[in-house]
Amino acid sequence: MSSIFGIVNGDEKADDNFLEAMYAPLQDFPHHKFDKKLVQEAAFGKMLNYGTPEDVYDAQPIYLSEPNIIFTAEGRIDNREELAKNLGLSMNDMRSDTFFMLQAYLKYGEETQHKLKGDWSFAAYHFNTKELFLARDTMGYTALYFYKTDRYFAFSSSIKSILALPDFKRELNEPFFVSNLTLWKVDEKMMSDETFFKNVFVLKGGYVLKIKDNELKTTKYWPPENIQETHYKNKEDYTDQMSELLYKSVNARLRSYKPVASMLSGGLDSSTVSYIAAELLKQQNKRLTTFSHVPLFKKELTNNALVNARVLDETPFMEAIVNASGNIDPFYLDSKDISPWQGSIQCADAINGFIHGASNTYWLTDIFKNAVQKGYGTLLTGEGGNGSTSFAGVDYLLPHSLKRFIKYPSAYIRRQVLKPMYVRFLKDYHDERSLKTYVSNSYLSTELFKKYSILEDVQKKHSGLLRQFSHVSENKNLFISLYHMRSSLGAAFGAYYGIEMRDPICDVDLLNYFLTIPNTVFFDDGFNNRMLVKRMMKNKLPDKVLFEKKKGLQSSDIFFRVEAAKEELFDEAAILANINWLKAYVDIDKIEKNLNTYFNDEKRQIEIQSLIKTMQASTFLRKSF
Repeated sequence: MSSIFGIVNGDEKADDNFLEAMYAPLQDFPHHKFDKKLVQEAAFGKMLNYGTPEDVYDAQPIYLSEPNIIFTAEGRIDNREELAKNLGLSMNDMRSDTFFMLQAYLKYGEETQHKLKGDWSFAAYHFNTKELFLARDTMGYTALYFYKTDRYFAFSSSIKSILALPDFKRELNEPFFVSNLTLWKVDEKMMSDETFFKNVFVLKGGYVLKIKDNELKTTKYWPPENIQETHYKNKEDYTDQMSELLYKSVNARLRSYKPVASMLSGGLDSSTVSYIAAELLKQQNKRLTTFSHVPLFKKELTNNALVNARVLDETPFMEAIVNASGNIDPFYLDSKDISPWQGSIQCADAINGFIHGASNTYWLTDIFKNAVQKGYGTLLTGEGGNGSTSFAGVDYLLPHSLKRFIKYPSAYIRRQVLKPMYVRFLKDYHDERSLKTYVSNSYLSTELFKKYSILEDVQKKHSGLLRQFSHVSENKNLFISLYHMRSSLGAAFGAYYGIEMRDPICDVDLLNYFLTIPNTVFFDDGFNNRMLVKRMMKNKLPDKVLFEKKKGLQSSDIFFRVEAAKEELFDEAAILANINWLKAYVDIDKIEKNLNTYFNDEKRQIEIQSLIKTMQASTFLRKSF
């Protein structure tokens, strides 16, 4: 994963010390070369890691004297041939993707973002007009952070560069921290451009940023407004079109400098991506390697209370997918050599923050490290599936049908009569209680509870992620708005471990089409949902994968893993207890108390996950401030 960064001063000449400071925290990340360009008040840098074969010809950042601009870019462009034609250029394998991005910018200027497809970001500064323009793709694993003072504006693909600026003062963005720890107002904060650091922001996917006359403005360019639904008589027409787009998307993401691997679970999304990738690679006489996380404490899980409600070991599903494909070489990782706490610490170091799913970071870290060690440069994922190909739809918004009522009366009454009443009259109350329980059980300090009147606010109105929808488009757009945090995390992990993460399901052409698909397409007559992907992968993926009713449970043996390495948590808790200022943010006493009680009760799995998240957050605080 390449990184770009830069700084633009007001009337002062660019300071090389600032640019070198931005590069310093990145220099130990895997990369092939570092280049920089300082011209007058602007200084741009690029840490290049070969993502595609053409990246070896990358020659940026670059200064062009005739238009008098400095430009730098990173990423993968999937419509090179189309761009070449529109720009009057010949296709040339010795031209990097960033070369096409530069040529597109020289022709299209501030409309360039509409012409590029793939995972990318770029920056251009015009010396004549003193204008800076930044843009990034829609939903790729990319990121652009920015920081503005009275003296200068700085940007970077990695937040680490911003934090390393010589005069940067680290201050906690307290409301953002509180929201992420407790889920209070989490939808508002997750959809914002804020970070854990005060005055440091992230440019979200589908946005551009422009600075002119010292005024900063971000503008949304995707997804478009007022999308019109596409209506076909036959649902198979939607299936055929989506399948064509997905195969094209996966194929585009197989263009890689190093071999491509894929993450594989037993779910619909990673299974679909892996199966298609293996099918396409077979045409090139190549095989696909997949990396999967599996439980370590399988015997202990047989008596788990959740065994009848969730799939606690998805290994049989993965094996079925491998057998169905015939072109997959699987690696099943039980992550026995990395504890949940070790993974949590490495995650915090990689992203300069903490995440809600902190208890999953050990196996993510294990997959990233194994993929790199085995020589892979690209890792395919299917994270965006819930918001596109395997979208569940909204059952209570289906149009009423006498035929469906006669054929499935019980399901009809439950889904289209009782559920709308529940959503309208009871859902807010239920969600409010659930959120209040989570907030109350969190480890936020008493002082911050009082400062933000959190419990009172939760009682007054719903402040979480769950909400009712009046149209299916609201659900689709919510997913897109929330996904930008996953994009930033993927970019951070990719740079940290030296692997390029790519999600074919988040392809812009695929998503543009997905947004036009009516709600009814995601259901069959019997109210079974996620039917778009099930139709698409019928006779490809095994039925046991396509039609499994129970959901898989990530880190299903987390309790036993933590118990086996609990001394690590006790040691960290002892360190935290000696840092008095931390108690203004986190209830350290509660952490110590619960550490001594949870390991006596296997049923406390959710509490264990919350505890790991809180300790990751606390460790992030002690290391960062």
